Amino acid sequence: MSKEKSIGEVLKSHNELDLLRTRLNFANLIGTVLKQCLPRAIKEGIEVIVPTPNRVTIFTKNQVIGAKLRQMLPTIMRNIQREEVCVMLETVDIKVSSPLHYEPRRSYRSIQHKQHTSLFIKKMKAHLSEN
Repeated sequence: MSKEKSIGEVLKSHNELDLLRTRLNFANLIGTVLKQCLPRAIKEGIEVIVPTPNRVTIFTKNQVIGAKLRQMLPTIMRNIQREEVCVMLETVDIKVSSPLHYEPRRSYRSIQHKQHTSLFIKKMKAHLSEN
């Protein structure tokens, strides 16, 4: 029977995962700094993704939070760049939609065609399938 390991233990035990571990630590640090400098209402409405060491993407639940983050961006950048590890950060993208809270489109009722419309559609399908 194998011993269960945490993600952190697995990352530490494999040297080839150093880059991934570094990125995860960087993302956690950015998230922590953001959570410290933002008001509670905004903190709860964001998700932070770090695709590269010099770029951060913040997904917001709605446009109001996105607008407020854009206003606060100079303050956010100052707080982030105080951390020694985050000096390389150059770009913060703010996108209004959360990848974790995606809501699919509502389904609509099917359209009921009149008899002559249905006949026309069937004729067009037959004609198009011949070609």
